[in-house]
Amino acid sequence: MDAEFMRELIVLAGVCCLFVVGVPLMVRGHEAEPLEGGAGAASEGGADPVIAPRLNRKRKARARDAAKRG
Repeated sequence: MDAEFMRELIVLAGVCCLFVVGVPLMVRGHEAEPLEGGAGAASEGGADPVIAPRLNRKRKARARDAAKRG
């Protein structure tokens, strides 16, 4: 293999390594607004009707888990 090909291969490997290491770090550092404190909860009439059933299931599941533990 000639030197130019090896140089390009090393650059490609470096870019791939940066991508593999960098993306999880960026995703882990990303902070999303929680559903319960989001715009749906602040709208008139309580929570957004689409989100409300999902929140109720989560609350029930958390209450069940807390009852099992304590």
